[in-house]
Amino acid sequence: MERGRQRGGAARLLRALRAELDGRRRAHLPLRRRLHAPLAPGALLRDWGLYTQLLWGFRHPWSAGLRLEWASGSGQSIPEGRAADPLRADRLRLSPLLQYQPTEFSRIRLQYNYDHSTALPGRDASTVWLGLELLYGAHLAHAW
Repeated sequence: MERGRQRGGAARLLRALRAELDGRRRAHLPLRRRLHAPLAPGALLRDWGLYTQLLWGFRHPWSAGLRLEWASGSGQSIPEGRAADPLRADRLRLSPLLQYQPTEFSRIRLQYNYDHSTALPGRDASTVWLGLELLYGAHLAHAW
């Protein structure tokens, strides 16, 4: 991750946009089971999803961001249908976050998640996460 640098007396702020698109296609094995119900034997399942995240460093070492995630698929994975499967139902997540990175090797992140899914009771859920990331080990010398 790139940090702000001094240029003409003013710090250049970190701005990062990341995105990823992923998909998979798989067939079920008849003996495989999930949380509460058997999978449909021989069913062909397709899943896909994406996320995008925008991070903005507003004051060294602070940054704020917004993350959007979406997942969907096709194929029936449980007898009640894909919409009732908590692992494969359509899902949308919106997550604002605040991040503090006091050193190159540590980061503290506070994130709120708003989830909307057909498999959730009431279809909506909110969670708050606090994470600590510590890095250690040998690495190449560079300016931070």
